[in-house]
Amino acid sequence: MPTYEMFWGQIGEYNHTFVYLHYVWIAVSIPLLLWLFIKPGRIIDAAWKAFLSATFIFTGILFFEVYSVGPVSQFFYGPLFLLVGAFLFIDMFRKRIHFRLPEKKWVRYITFIGLAMVYAYPFFGVALGRSFPYLCMPMDPCPLTVLAIVMITAVIPNIDRKALISLLPWGLLGLPKALGMYGCYEDAILFAAGMYGLVMVVVNRGTIGNTKTSPVSSALSDMGA
Repeated sequence: MPTYEMFWGQIGEYNHTFVYLHYVWIAVSIPLLLWLFIKPGRIIDAAWKAFLSATFIFTGILFFEVYSVGPVSQFFYGPLFLLVGAFLFIDMFRKRIHFRLPEKKWVRYITFIGLAMVYAYPFFGVALGRSFPYLCMPMDPCPLTVLAIVMITAVIPNIDRKALISLLPWGLLGLPKALGMYGCYEDAILFAAGMYGLVMVVVNRGTIGNTKTSPVSSALSDMGA
């Protein structure tokens, strides 16, 4: 298990190396979110899947296989992120996931709060006394997982079950850090997202992936989306 110094050293080196890419990622993701809110459809659907897939694969290779140390990172965390990236890439063609704002108000509120927390991650780190590069940036593994969980659960049942379930282990592993491991208390956000995703999977287990009978899918087909 990494020590405190190793944990933040890895994050710091990764963030420092890709500092400009972090800012580009934020500058691209926010307009994509606005586009999704204003005009959901097959084009922004594909754009988000490509964007998330590329980010997960990049993180799986660079963060876990290059900048992290230890067999757990290299043989579990890294492959897990690559798997999620592969599922999202494949769904560009299978079209099971249809990103959009949820119809239920309470799910919509949770979605907005979850998305805001993704971009608030570094500010929580600053409040805890750290500074860049020793912050969890939105493109880093934990906020990235929160983003994917929130976006996918928002459109249940129109999702790929495998993609969501593959995200949950990393989300639930946020508990030790939420309790103070490495001083990364902001990962309470990650654990909350993991628990929320797990509850949504259990509650909706009978309808998840049933896109053939979903009203949203029917509407998309009618629009040619």
